[in-house]
Amino acid sequence: MYSANELIELIGKSEADSDVRKLLSKLGQSKPLKKPKRGEVDTYVEASEIGIDLLFRFAEAISNEVASKFREGELVLDTIFFTPVKGSDSAIYKNLPSNLQFSTTRKEARNLLGKPEWSGTGINNDRWALGDITMLASFSDDESSVDSITIGMD
Repeated sequence: MYSANELIELIGKSEADSDVRKLLSKLGQSKPLKKPKRGEVDTYVEASEIGIDLLFRFAEAISNEVASKFREGELVLDTIFFTPVKGSDSAIYKNLPSNLQFSTTRKEARNLLGKPEWSGTGINNDRWALGDITMLASFSDDESSVDSITIGMD
């Protein structure tokens, strides 16, 4: 089991990184990852049944200094999607980022994290900058709980 912070530390690392390979192995993913189709730049690793999905992107498609560290065509972990799972023992992670819980209300999240840098109008999403990454929290229609957390590179 991983902490959310341990997973977040993998963002910006290549599929060739030993810690990323360990995570992919725990997710039952074959190596190397399946390359995106021609004209596409993303590959998804779906593991919603254990609470996360991963988005890998070709290094050259990343629009920041991280891209220069990798070879052309190398897949880099760009985004992690945290989702609730039935039964806490099913999740691969033991907590959410920034002390959030799926039971956290939108108001509580704003009290905990401060004013978001962006808030959705008509949709219940708030986004915060956390150093080199951003966190998007999607809330239920009545804002009484978190539906999902998305963490990714800027």
